[in-house]
Amino acid sequence: MKPSRVTITFLLLVAWLGLGLGMAADSRANPGESEFEGHEQGKFTNADLFGGYAVQLNTAIWTSGSSPLKLEADAVGAVQFDGDGHVSGVLVVGIGGASESIPQIGCSGVLTGTYSLNPDGTGVFIDTVTYPPGTCASGSTTHSLALANHGKTVYLIVTAGANTSQIGTITLIKQ
Repeated sequence: MKPSRVTITFLLLVAWLGLGLGMAADSRANPGESEFEGHEQGKFTNADLFGGYAVQLNTAIWTSGSSPLKLEADAVGAVQFDGDGHVSGVLVVGIGGASESIPQIGCSGVLTGTYSLNPDGTGVFIDTVTYPPGTCASGSTTHSLALANHGKTVYLIVTAGANTSQIGTITLIKQ
């Protein structure tokens, strides 16, 4: 089975982040220190993802059916990680119309979910976003994630769920 563009992009991102993290570790005055104060490199846990993060999403979504359309989507929001595998927050999504017959829409939703970090700083993030009836479609999505910039940045890509035809990245920045 041939790997998808999303899988290849994620693997390249993880490899690039891994090389960058290794170079940062070697360039410190004390090479024994990790990027997280008091944290050994390669020993990440859910506790390393804690606090408030701003959300930025720029992506394209393809509709299903006999004549799929490409829609541009952007979102901003705020999420709170509890350090124990749970996340909550809010998202405001704007989806651009692909033609005059499909108007641009905006939706505000509530996000709840879970996450799990691997020792190498990668992991899985599963969310459910609930929108008011008659606006955007509510649903659950699974993402692969990678921590970067000493845990101040989290990169996500969609791997399964409501928007599996979505191409793009989601960036979370610690506040």
